[in-house]
Amino acid sequence: MKYKILLFCLVSNLILAQHKNMTKEEVKEITSLGKQAIIELALKKIDKKVDTSNFKSIKVMASKHDIYVSFQNPIIFVPENSVYLYNATVYIKGQTYAQPYKNPEDIDYNSDEVQFFKYDDDVYEKIKFVIKAISKQDHVESIDWKYYQDSNGMVIYDKGDHYYVDVAYGKFSEGAYTIDKTTGVATEEYIASIEPYPGEDDIKFVEIKN
Repeated sequence: MKYKILLFCLVSNLILAQHKNMTKEEVKEITSLGKQAIIELALKKIDKKVDTSNFKSIKVMASKHDIYVSFQNPIIFVPENSVYLYNATVYIKGQTYAQPYKNPEDIDYNSDEVQFFKYDDDVYEKIKFVIKAISKQDHVESIDWKYYQDSNGMVIYDKGDHYYVDVAYGKFSEGAYTIDKTTGVATEEYIASIEPYPGEDDIKFVEIKN
């Protein structure tokens, strides 16, 4: 359910772009700067201590009347008793959207103090443990971030003696698992289909790769 809400927020952000934040001339001028320069413009708009190393996927997307930068971590790991930011959608001439992840959900926090999460080797090992449990592989050598960024995202909540994991299977299916930290056994909580959200394909964006 939590991952479904995340998808809804991301899609809603794209729908907001219908307000046409930029003229065609502005879009042309800014896209001519190139991908890296646009990413730097977007980072300056995020009012937090953050750089490109905080994200596993960064895409610059443009339509006729808008440019946004998507800063994403396709696998989100939320430590116990914490609040962090993981993803951000930044419209160059519009708003910036970044939704915190909380563990537990009712934890008290000051939004001004919430920072972007920084991955390290310990977190990578915990993610591989979760992937191994869900996929039932004998061994997970590395994390295929590209696979998970293509609509196969995962949100891992550390719950002390177990992990609670929300998983997306493409755009139209999701599920959840509980994984025992001692045994490594994953128990399926549910699998469900997701209906397409209205307006999802109303605006056509293309990726700026250079």
